[in-house]
Amino acid sequence: AVFALKGDGVRDVLAKITPVDLRPEVLPEGVMCRTRLGQVAGAFWLTDDTTLRVICFRSVAAYVYGVLTDAADKTAQIRYF
Repeated sequence: AVFALKGDGVRDVLAKITPVDLRPEVLPEGVMCRTRLGQVAGAFWLTDDTTLRVICFRSVAAYVYGVLTDAADKTAQIRYF
C-alpha cells in the first residue's frame, strides 16, 4: 500500500511513529528510508519539503493508515518508539 501525506508538518507526523532522525540535514528529499511505522515494517521518502510517500505491506495497510491518521492529529505528541 502507498500513502501520500501533504502539508507543512509531514516530518512532525512521521516523527510520532518512527525512530528515524527526520531533520532535513540528515534525511534530505528523495532519500528512501526503511524503518518501523508504529510496530510494523515500512518505508518512506520525501518527494519535496511538504510531500511524503509511505509504503507498507498491504496486509498491514489498515494499521498504518490508523497510525498515520492518529499521528496527523495536531494534539498528538511527538514520541520516539
